[in-house]
Amino acid sequence: MGDVAIGRDIPSFLTKNLLPLLLLVAVSYIALWLPFKESGARISFGTAGILTGAVMLSTVTNSLPQVDYTVAIEWAYYAFIFLSGCSVLVSLIGRQLVDRRQLAGARALERASRVAYPIAVAAVAVGYWVAFH
Repeated sequence: MGDVAIGRDIPSFLTKNLLPLLLLVAVSYIALWLPFKESGARISFGTAGILTGAVMLSTVTNSLPQVDYTVAIEWAYYAFIFLSGCSVLVSLIGRQLVDRRQLAGARALERASRVAYPIAVAAVAVGYWVAFH
């Protein structure tokens, strides 16, 4: 009997599983551009991101063979869920600052979060590339 080689088309697998995550990252970033007065909407974006990321992670891991370790693609989802949680936290803190009339602090937090989010996404992408390429 001969050996059978089984492989996965890595580029199409990553596109199929990471493209929706990238679109979700972009949509979640929109929440950081809403004013802190709209904290309900901002928190809804973050919460929806967490829930959607968790469902997508479950879908991806269910399509993979059972292994006793975390596969590389899961780390991208963990990073996104963490960023969504940070977005919720920023929204809560920002709302408190606005309610206390600490507008300079709210503006600084707003600017910092709008800059930190894409930097964090880029850092995860570079880290992912370096670690798993």
